[in-house]
Amino acid sequence: MSLTKVPYSMIKGAAINVLDYGADPTGLSDSATAIQTAINYGSANYKTVYVPAGVYRCNTQLTVATTPASHFFSIVGDGITSCLWNTSTNSSDSVLLVGNAITGVETTGVHISNLLFWNPTGNGIKIQNTSKSKFNNLWAWSAQVGFIIQEQSIINNFTNL
Repeated sequence: MSLTKVPYSMIKGAAINVLDYGADPTGLSDSATAIQTAINYGSANYKTVYVPAGVYRCNTQLTVATTPASHFFSIVGDGITSCLWNTSTNSSDSVLLVGNAITGVETTGVHISNLLFWNPTGNGIKIQNTSKSKFNNLWAWSAQVGFIIQEQSIINNFTNL
């Protein structure tokens, strides 16, 4: 009898694991496309996106979509050992952008927790036009600004930043 590896996302109720989308936890190759694809799928399907321990190199900014489908989902890691590393040279980039003030569509009910944001040339996490969301157990390392909260971001819960 042979065994087949089943990706975590095939298990009913399981989180969307960025490794199943091809993310590299060693930091040797760019994982931005894989992680962004997992975020897009998770947000469209109200699922939790799981970032296991590792260093994930991202050559571009990751974004939580600002469509009605981006509401009520989570991005969670294993704590300070789950590192999202932005290697973009654009100083206005953040590792993660949540919401967008330009579209006018409010991002609601997002929960982001247990992640380290590393960005030597830009910002950690930027939150815009976001409400009723939770941000907890987050770390910013070697970032110009760790956390930026702006543009009508109200009724959010922030702990252990």
